Amino acid sequence: MQLKPRRSTAHAVSLLVAFSCAGCGDAGDSEATAGTELRSSSAALDAVPTVHAHLFALSGTFDVPDLLLSGDFDADQRPDLLGRHGTGVRTGFVEANGLITPVDWPSPSLHDDALTGDFDGDGRSDFFQTGTIQQGSGTFVSFEFGRSRGRDSFALSVTLGDPLPFWQRFAAHGNMASGDFDGLGHDQIAFATMPDDGSIYTLTRADNDWVYGYHELNGDVASWNSMLNRSKTLAADFDGDGVDDMALFPKLPNLSVVPIAYSNRTGTFTVGALPRAQFPVWRLPSSLLAGDFDHNGSADIASVNGAGDGSVGVALSKRDRTGFTSARLTIDDPTLVQNAKQVFTARSQGLDYIGLVAQSGAVYALVRD
Repeated sequence: MQLKPRRSTAHAVSLLVAFSCAGCGDAGDSEATAGTELRSSSAALDAVPTVHAHLFALSGTFDVPDLLLSGDFDADQRPDLLGRHGTGVRTGFVEANGLITPVDWPSPSLHDDALTGDFDGDGRSDFFQTGTIQQGSGTFVSFEFGRSRGRDSFALSVTLGDPLPFWQRFAAHGNMASGDFDGLGHDQIAFATMPDDGSIYTLTRADNDWVYGYHELNGDVASWNSMLNRSKTLAADFDGDGVDDMALFPKLPNLSVVPIAYSNRTGTFTVGALPRAQFPVWRLPSSLLAGDFDHNGSADIASVNGAGDGSVGVALSKRDRTGFTSARLTIDDPTLVQNAKQVFTARSQGLDYIGLVAQSGAVYALVRD
């Protein structure tokens, strides 16, 4: 994919960010609540190592009103986009020359809790979401699986799940994430349960159905339980051991830790409560992303415009379970980041990048100096 420097371009763009930071310190920023901004002191911001980056333009546009997901839907090792479009979906395929090709499908529709991942292990990203089914006098949750068919429309299959009241207590939508938590080679749905359970459950696609898995928590379980239903969930391989983990980012500014449940590959997770100071300022619900942005084999956490100044804060993983170090990425034209419509994580040729869609629907790439 060829990136063209942003001089004067009328193209709308998605943003890809790649950078590394050697010798970054542990200083961090304070936290922001949903829809609000809490700035840390200028001294705290100045203490975080800063890396400069430039904007680059991809060709084409991708404009959807709200929900935006990413994945590799045609298995070409390039990131594609998926969003709501009317009552159907719009898919944006990224070509080898950097052109985004939008394709619209009248069905299926996307729900607010939709997640992407390769759930059937065929190398293409699919989507998962929940709905409801009325059966007799009861209402049940439905598991909706949108199987990718490459550059054709998604094939939707619907499976009857649990009674809705049980599901709503058992798995809050805000706590779901997708990833390969067992090292099986394909993605699962994971969700944190209510505090009296102290566990993580997974849904795995098998024989055209969904199979539950139970994962016991150990370590600082109290910190994990304190964040349930009050947080944004991220899933990625934060310790670089080849399986994905889960992190809960609190919505409340007075909470001092970020709990991460590290998968042990044995069906259990170990919870570590990391100091909030290891992470940049964040804004919920949409500013936080997870991915291996410095390309060293373990996932980092990025906050796009979390400080409100058009910068990108990044917590760089130490490739173990001891935590992260903070850095800040500054951009020539910070207003593009400040006014971003959507942000997402994209994977291209096996490498992770940060994505951002401008209000106009435009596509930019951010690459460090």
